[in-house]
Amino acid sequence: MRKSGDKNFLKFVFIASAVFLLSTNFPCPPPFRPDTPPLLGILHQREYSECSQFFSAGYTLFVFPYKSENWQIVIDMEMMSFEYGKKWEWGKGNAVEVYLPIYYTYAGFMDSFVLKYHEFLGISPGPREVRPKNAFAYQVLGPQGVVQEASSGLGLGDMEVRVLLPIKRAAQLPLSFALSADLPTGSEKFGFSNGRTDWGLSLFGRNAQPDFHWGWSISRFFPSSFGNVRRISLRDFTSITLYGQIRQKWIRTQGKSAPLYLQFRWFESPFQASGISAWDRNTLELFMGVSLYHKGVPWFFGFSEDLAGGLTPDISFLLSTQWE
Repeated sequence: MRKSGDKNFLKFVFIASAVFLLSTNFPCPPPFRPDTPPLLGILHQREYSECSQFFSAGYTLFVFPYKSENWQIVIDMEMMSFEYGKKWEWGKGNAVEVYLPIYYTYAGFMDSFVLKYHEFLGISPGPREVRPKNAFAYQVLGPQGVVQEASSGLGLGDMEVRVLLPIKRAAQLPLSFALSADLPTGSEKFGFSNGRTDWGLSLFGRNAQPDFHWGWSISRFFPSSFGNVRRISLRDFTSITLYGQIRQKWIRTQGKSAPLYLQFRWFESPFQASGISAWDRNTLELFMGVSLYHKGVPWFFGFSEDLAGGLTPDISFLLSTQWE
C-alpha cells in the first residue's frame, strides 16, 4: 500500500472508530491488553472489568533493531489494532469473556514526528535513528536461522477466552480468579499468532469507591512457542499490574468530572537468553489516560510509555469504550 493510501486508510479507521465510540458509554476501567508486536501471538496481561462489552482502537509505534553473537532482531513498524470483547455472566459473579482483535501493520508515517518530539524533550532517539524512516521490517534470526519473519498486512489476532470466578465477594475488597486461553485464530503470516494455544492464571483484587477505583493483579502465563518459520520454546512468565482511577475536580466536560487513569505493568520476558538485553530483560510499562465527555457520552483516551527499554512499544495510543 502506498503512503497516501496508508494515510487515507488511517483517517477512515479513526473517524469510524470515533463515530462508534461516541455512541456508547464508559463506566469502567478498560480491560485492554497492551499491543506489543513480538507478543501479539502470546497470551499476556489483561485487567479486570465489570462491564459486559468492550471496544478499543489503538495505534502503536515499535522499533527494535538489535543483535548479539547468535541473534539478530529487526522489528520496525506502526500498527493499528481494533478489539471487541464480550462478557457473559451466570450465578453469583461467575463470567466468561471473549476478546477478538484485528491488527493492521505497515511502514507508517510518524518517524519524523517522533524524532522531533524526542529532540524537543532532549531525549535520545535510541535505535530509531539507525533505521530508515517509515520502513517496515519484521525478522528474528536465531542460532539456527530464521525464527520469525512477517510481512505487513491486515488480519485477525488470537482470540482470548477467559473464565472469571469470584473468591471473595466482599463489597469493598473483592477477589477474583481467572483462567485464560489464547486460541490460535490469528494470522501467522503477519506475526499475529504463534499457531498454538497459550494458558494463563490470574488473581485480581480491586476496590471501587464513588470517586476512586483502584486494583491490582498478578498473573502467571504458560506460552507454548514463538516463531512462524522455526519454533523456539518460551519460558513461563509472571506479570504484575497496579492501577488507579480517580474522579478529579479540575478537568470537566459538560459539567462532569473527567476520571484520570494510571497503571504500572511489570512483566518478565518470555524469551530464552539471546544476549540482547532489551529482548531478555524484565519490562516496566506506564499507561495513563482520561475519560472525557462529548454530548453527554464519556469516552476514554490513553497512551503508554516504555520505562525500561524492553519489549513494550516506544509509545502506544488507545481509544476505547465499555458499556453495561
